[in-house]
Order: sequence, then structure tokens, then C-alpha cells
Amino acid sequence: MNDKNVKKNEHLCFSKRVKLQFCLDHRYDYSAELLSERLNVSRWTIYYEIRNNRLRLRTTDVVFNHGNPYHCELLDKFPFCCNGCFKNPCSHKRYVYDAYEADNKAKRVLISSRSNTYLVRNAIKTLNNQISPLIKNGQSIHVAKIVSGCKYSESTIRNYIEKERLDVKRIDLPRAVRFRSKKEYKYTGPKLSVNVLNGRTYDDYLKFINNSSLSHKRIIQVDSVIGKRNDRQALLTIYFPSYKFQIGGLYYKKADEVVHILKKLHKLGRELGFDLFNVVLADNGPEFHKLYELEIDEN
Repeated sequence: MNDKNVKKNEHLCFSKRVKLQFCLDHRYDYSAELLSERLNVSRWTIYYEIRNNRLRLRTTDVVFNHGNPYHCELLDKFPFCCNGCFKNPCSHKRYVYDAYEADNKAKRVLISSRSNTYLVRNAIKTLNNQISPLIKNGQSIHVAKIVSGCKYSESTIRNYIEKERLDVKRIDLPRAVRFRSKKEYKYTGPKLSVNVLNGRTYDDYLKFINNSSLSHKRIIQVDSVIGKRNDRQALLTIYFPSYKFQIGGLYYKKADEVVHILKKLHKLGRELGFDLFNVVLADNGPEFHKLYELEIDEN
């Protein structure tokens, strides 16, 4: 495919990163040109993506040459990583491409590049000279803002104090001790394998719905309503958008349980002479990590 036919400087979305890792892991379309055509991006985008987002593996079996690990010459050319390499075990430096880590890194870079958009250095310096002396003298942010005639909102000032961009610290705020600092939660859980995600992301769902030749798309949306973390059971909700109808029931929080319930529901529809559903939409919760077994059972 000619690179002139694709968008230049296009950022890869998570769905395309999943497809990229899947192709690298299994050596599918294993050339830059074929991958460019599959992902609809230029070859240079793929080169940049892999070389800048590959991860160095920490291994104990690396052979050193005068204190430096041996360098594999295969890493100097496409695909620039060890995904799908048949040389296992390997005693050289190893790099792998991971869709999850690449997407997280891209988001961090995007956020950091825009974190100083509203206040440039000179503006921060001016804000610091206006606000910090007043707050250190016992004034609140609200009073200091009015007295100094500061044009920025109180939430912006408080945000920069929390990030330690100003001379004044959080402890200098008169009411700081009355409130707990906001705790940043990391919503991390088991990652769904790329082999399962490939072709089943939300972008793939939208393409399937728009381009599918199914005469009647029977879609269900499944989700879990969880109470306490230590509860053994949760509420599984199954929503039929076409009929605006929803059912639910208790189940043990296991992926096998969800698959078992949906298989029984599908079998019930078959016994009545029609398919209750042929498309399932769910999030990436661990209880839905085995929904692909419904496709295997169907086949």
C-alpha cells in the first residue's frame, strides 16, 4: 500500500496496538508493508511505535561481552523486537512489544505534553508571587485570590499547590488539616490476553455492527453489579437494547459462571426456535474474560 493513501502522523489507538502485537507474536502479515495495510497507517508510524514503545526484558541468562550484554543484530531491523522469535532461550538483550504498556506510555506522554498548557513558566512565577505570600500569612485561597486580583480559579490554584508548583505548601492552607488529601486509586486487574482481544475490541464491535450482513442483529449488553469486594456473589445484568428489556440474577463471581449462564440462555432461545442473541457486548472485567468460549461453542 502506498503511504500517500494513509493519514500522516496518525496516533495508534489501543485496538490497533492489539492487532499489531498479535501480528508480531504470531508472525502474521510479517512485513511493514502488510502491517501498514492492515492497520491503515504508514510504515514509519509502525517503525516509530515499535522502536519507541518496546520494553527491555530483565533476564538473568544474558551473556556479557567485556561487561556489556551481547546485542542481537536482528533488533536493528524490522520488527525491532523479539515478539514471535523462535530463538528461545536466547542469551542476548531482549526487547518485546506489549500493547498495554505501549498504550499506557502513549497516554503518559500525551498528558505530560499538555500539563502545562494553561500556565506557562512566567504565568506560574507571577501566580506564585501573588498568592504564596498571602497564604503564608494565614489567608485562605479564596481571600488571597480576591486581594491579589488573581485571574485563575481557586481549583487551579489548589491544584498547583498540590503538585508543588508554588512556594506555598499544602500544610500552609488554614483548613488543610481538616481534609484528607485525595487518594489516587490504581484500578488495575488481570489483563486480557491479546490473543483474545484481537478482533474483539470495542472498535471491532462498531465495525461489525455497521458492516455485518446479519439480517437482524440481536445484541445483548452484560454487566456486573458488585457490592462489597469480599462478596462471593454479584448481580449479572443482561440487557436487550432492541426491546429495552433487562433481566438479572445472582451468580458466583467467576468467568465460568457467566459463560454457563449465557450458554443456558442461548440454548433456551434455540429450543423456542430462534436466537436470543448473536452479539455480546461487555467490558474487560475479569468475570468476562472467557466470553470467547461462546464463539467456540457456537462453531
